[in-house]
Amino acid sequence: KQWYQRRVREVHSKHQATKRSFSSKFIGYVIVLASVGYKLPQLLKILKRRSGKGVSLYMYLIELIGFLLSLSYNIRKKFPFSCYGDLFFMAIQDAAIASAIYYYGNDEVKPSGLDKNFWTAFLSIGSMFSFLLSDVVGNTGMQVVQGITIPIVCVSKIPQILNSLRNKSTGHLSFLTVSLQCAGAAARIFTTLKDTKDKIIFTGYLVTLILNSIILLQIVYYKNQKSLKTE
Repeated sequence: KQWYQRRVREVHSKHQATKRSFSSKFIGYVIVLASVGYKLPQLLKILKRRSGKGVSLYMYLIELIGFLLSLSYNIRKKFPFSCYGDLFFMAIQDAAIASAIYYYGNDEVKPSGLDKNFWTAFLSIGSMFSFLLSDVVGNTGMQVVQGITIPIVCVSKIPQILNSLRNKSTGHLSFLTVSLQCAGAAARIFTTLKDTKDKIIFTGYLVTLILNSIILLQIVYYKNQKSLKTE
């Protein structure tokens, strides 16, 4: 009888583990699919207004580097695509947004078109990513690379937060894009705990969630302030 009860508990435990694994992978793929359009509202807003006013170019450039560092780490660790696919799509959108800001100009840079400096910066970033995907950097080195993404995330968000505080406005910053980023980071915390259990990645997503939440609160706050002044 004891053997039978133990066997039943083992089967039940395996069944529950399978369910949790399936749910986390399903959520992971939903995040990847949703990430295809995460930042499109922001890109379309800049293109429509023909201006990047209120949107930090440095935030998107530094964030792009952070995404590529994390992407290379996940690829080298051979984690499932459901755990990091969103990084690929968000990196592409970050590159597009940064290009649009540089082309039209904002509070930080004047409209410059896609000049020599632009192409030099993007070729340098692309070369860095290719280098990290090679076997030149060992496993220990890749762990350091992933660890670097945490301060990079912090640094990438600070220019946007300070820019909004200085201007007392979030300009053309998209509420929908930042909201989706918050939701995506929260969901990624769950999938990381279930699938990879990687503490470095978990910390990175936690920091991302906190800083994106601050930016989201700024959008809401300055929008309400503007409405009160209008009234």
